[in-house]
Amino acid sequence: MEEIKIDRREWLWVISVALGVCALSTLPFVIGHLTEPTGLKFAGVLIAPGDNLSYLAKMEEGRRGNWLFQLPYTGVDLGRIPFVYGYYLFLGHVARWLNLPTLFVFHLARWFNSLFLFVVVYLLITQMSDDVKERRDAFLLVALSSGFGWLAAPLGFYLSPDIMSPESN
Repeated sequence: MEEIKIDRREWLWVISVALGVCALSTLPFVIGHLTEPTGLKFAGVLIAPGDNLSYLAKMEEGRRGNWLFQLPYTGVDLGRIPFVYGYYLFLGHVARWLNLPTLFVFHLARWFNSLFLFVVVYLLITQMSDDVKERRDAFLLVALSSGFGWLAAPLGFYLSPDIMSPESN
């Protein structure tokens, strides 16, 4: 296998685009927070609330110091379960250690995971092409191919696959 050649300027472009996409993906959450009606609280999630709010609940367990998961939504005591939802429990510990709101750490992790994915995707693309323009085009195609269905919502289109079923991508 040949060594990957990516110069500093190319990496700067990749990171700039990745940060821009992350910032753009955060805009709906900021809008939700800034426009919450009086007397109501924006939960910090927009799609798949059942899933996303359960992740925040798991993070709260970690915030309370638990490293083992316990299903709180049943009347049956199943005890604490090892090796289940460890990532979210860990994020809860991070929130506690840094004294940050759980929701902030959730979105910080979303950014970190997205940036990691973008770097890995670009490294993969470099294995397929030596042409920098071709790499950039492929990267933009991947980076902008999903997750922006919310941009159609103000126009009355709410049936975008990335809104209805985020796993579809």
